[in-house]
Amino acid sequence: MTDEPKAPILLHATNALRRARKLPAGAARNDLRQLARGLRDLYRMGAYAHLQGNESPETGSESMR
Repeated sequence: MTDEPKAPILLHATNALRRARKLPAGAARNDLRQLARGLRDLYRMGAYAHLQGNESPETGSESMR
């Protein structure tokens, strides 16, 4: 195992899979599994989100234009 921190998107995917395993077979379980797969695929493609704040760097306002 590595000591480097996991990306937040991978942590969300892992959490979704753990929740899906606790559910009986059905639509809710499939939805969580699809969510986890989509998050994993986004991570592999290099998608990411800045989660530090909602302020625009140019204006310092709360709304993003």
